Amino acid sequence: MARLAELPQLQLLAEASELLALLDTPLLVEHSHGSWSVSERVGTLFSTWAARFPSESQHDAAVWDDLISSRRLFFGIYVYMYIYIYICIYIYIYI
Repeated sequence: MARLAELPQLQLLAEASELLALLDTPLLVEHSHGSWSVSERVGTLFSTWAARFPSESQHDAAVWDDLISSRRLFFGIYVYMYIYIYICIYIYIYI
């Protein structure tokens, strides 16, 4: 039972590690016509998170709340970095 209690904390650490690894890679990919898109790794990470949930029968609402809160924080960090990179690209191209 003690291992079961540690799993949510390990999941949060794993997701934080995955986000940091993602931020070490390019978030935007340039295409041949000067257009940009979000890298495939971003979609892969969010798909992984979407498929990874606590057990409904073995975890209480606090575990779900911690998970959703941490993912909101992680997603906020990603959005901040995305906007920062987008602004830097805009300044580089147009100014």
